[in-house]
Amino acid sequence: MLVRDRARRLIEAAPRERPLNSAIIAGTVPRIPHLALLFVGLGLLPGTSSAQRGKPAGAGEVHKSNLPPERRAAPLPDEVAPEKRAGTGIVEEVGDRILAWHHALAGALGASLAWAALASPLWLPLAIVIALKLARRRRTRAPTSRERAPERRAGEERADPSRGERVRPGGPRGDRTAPVLIALNLTREQELLCARSGQGPSLYDTFLGLGPDLESLRCFRQLVARELDAAGWAAAVSEARGTKLRSLAPEWTAAVAIARLTGWLGRHPLVAERSLVVQAPASLAEGELEGLTLTQPDGLGTALDAEQKQLLYQARRALARIAPMLAEPLALTAAAGQTRLLSLLPAHMTEERERSGAPFALGLAVRGLPALDWAIAVGLFPAELAADLRDHLREHDKLVGTPVPAEGSAVHALAALRGQGCGEPLGLLLASVAGAAFSSSSVALRMSKRVGSVFAAEAHEALARLGGRVRAALDDEGSAERALLLENTEALLGAPLLAAEHKRAASLTKEVERWSAKEPLWRAAPDGVRPPDHALATLHAQKVKVALDAAAGARDRLLAILERLGQAGAGEREQRLGAERLGLVVAAFGMALLQGGETELLSLGRDAQKALTPEGS
Repeated sequence: MLVRDRARRLIEAAPRERPLNSAIIAGTVPRIPHLALLFVGLGLLPGTSSAQRGKPAGAGEVHKSNLPPERRAAPLPDEVAPEKRAGTGIVEEVGDRILAWHHALAGALGASLAWAALASPLWLPLAIVIALKLARRRRTRAPTSRERAPERRAGEERADPSRGERVRPGGPRGDRTAPVLIALNLTREQELLCARSGQGPSLYDTFLGLGPDLESLRCFRQLVARELDAAGWAAAVSEARGTKLRSLAPEWTAAVAIARLTGWLGRHPLVAERSLVVQAPASLAEGELEGLTLTQPDGLGTALDAEQKQLLYQARRALARIAPMLAEPLALTAAAGQTRLLSLLPAHMTEERERSGAPFALGLAVRGLPALDWAIAVGLFPAELAADLRDHLREHDKLVGTPVPAEGSAVHALAALRGQGCGEPLGLLLASVAGAAFSSSSVALRMSKRVGSVFAAEAHEALARLGGRVRAALDDEGSAERALLLENTEALLGAPLLAAEHKRAASLTKEVERWSAKEPLWRAAPDGVRPPDHALATLHAQKVKVALDAAAGARDRLLAILERLGQAGAGEREQRLGAERLGLVVAAFGMALLQGGETELLSLGRDAQKALTPEGS
C-alpha cells in the first residue's frame, strides 16, 4: 500500500521537475508580449524565485495522514495540491530559463544589453518597419541642390544643372498644368560643352550669347582645330577635361566680333562699290585695333574720304567696346546697343530687337536666370526688376529643392514687360507659371489678400470690370478675345520665339553635317567621338526643344491660374471677388495680355493699371 501511494506521488510530481517540453513552448511563445513584463519583474524581484529555488528536495510532497479529518492540522502554503500549482510551475520554469539566459549573456554583453537582446522579439519588428519607411521616404525625396549639380572635379568643374534633370511628374496623369522636368540625354561631348568652371559661362552659354548661327560655329571650329588635334579632343571628352576649351571663350567672342564687323564693312556700299578690301585685326588687344583698315585689292593703302573714315571709326569703336567684355556671353549684344551697330548680331536677333526691344530674349527663354545675370552684368537689364521673382524662386528651392521646368519662360516674360507690370503680384505669378511650388489655390488666396488691400472704391470697380470682361472671354471657346489672350500669352512666355529657333536649329544642324562631310575637322577623326561643332549644334537643338515644351506647360498653367481666379463661388459677392482677382492679375502683366484688342478692352486695362498705383489704392 505504501509503495503504491509513493509511486502515485512520484508520477504526479514528475511534470514539475522535468524541463520544458514542446507543448509548454508552443503555449508560451504566443504570450511573449504579455510575459515580457513579468520577466522584467522577476529580474527586479529576484527574491521571489530564489526562495522557491532554495527549498530542499521533497519539500513540496504531501503525505497522507492516518488521523481523522477533524483532527488534521491546516495545510501549509507549500503543501497546496500539485494540480493547483501547475500554472505557477510553468511560469517559474520559464522565468528561471530567462534568468539563466540573461546570466549567460550578461557575461559577454553586460546586463542592459542582455535584457535588450532577450526583448528583441518585441522591438526588432518595430525597428524593421521604421527602417523600411525611412528607406521609402529617402527614395521618394526630391534631390537637393547639391545632389542636382555635383562637382565634376573638386573646386574646378561644376555640371550645368539644365543639361539633364530628373523627370519629376508633378501631378496626376493627364494634368497638363503639372510641372514636369524633362531629362536631356546628353552625350559626353555635349556634357563637356555644358560644363562650367565656377561661376563662369560654359561654351554653350557663350554660343547662346553670341547668337547661334553658322558664323559663330565656323569661328568655333577654327579655334578648336588650332588648339586641339583629334587625339586631344578625344582625350578631353573621355577625361571630361574642359579647362582648355573654356579658355577659348574670350577668343571665340573676339573672332565672331571681327568676322561680323569685317563682313558688314565689306558689304557696305562705300566699300563694295569702290572695290576696297577690309583688312581684319589679329586680335582685340590694345594696339591691334588699328589693324582694321581698308586697302586696295593688291594690299596697298588708299586715300579714304570722310564717309569711309567715319565708317572705319565706327567699326573700330565697336571693337573697342567689346574688348573689355570678352568674358561676357552678351558682349556683342551690349556693344550693338551702345554703338547702334546691329551687324554685330545675327539677323534673327536683330529682328527680335526690333520686335520686343530685347535681342537677348532667346538666351532668357532657354537658360532663364543665368542668362538674366548675363544681361545685368553688361547693363542690359536692371537688377531690381528681377528681385521679386528671385525671392519666390528661392522660396521654392528651400521648400522643394528642385529647379522649376519653365524658368526660362518666366524670365522671358519678365524681360518682355520691362517694368510695365505691377511688381508686387507679378513675381509670385511668374514663379507659379514657371512651375514653382505655388498652386493656383495659393495664388488665388494671395490675390484675394491683395485685392483686400485696395481701399479706393473706384479701384475695386475698375478691377471688377476688367476681370468680368476677361472671364467672359475665357468662358467663350470661340470668341476672338479668347484667341487674342491665348496668342498674347504664348508671345509673353516666348513660345513663338522658341518655335522659330527650333526650326533654325534643325537647319543649322543639317548644315554642320554637310560641311563636316565635305571638309572634316580632322583627317583622322577618333572613333566614337563626334566633332565639337556637330555636338554644339545638336546640343542647341535639344535645349531649344526642351524650352519649347516647357513654354507650352507654362502657358497651360497661366490659363489655369486665370480660370481659377475667376471662380470664387456661386454667390454674387463671390463672383465679384473673382472678377476683381482676375482683373488684378491681368493688370499685373501690364498691357501684354491685352495688346491688339478692341479699344474698350484696352481702356479697361489702363483703368485697372491705374487702380494698382499708390494713388489708386
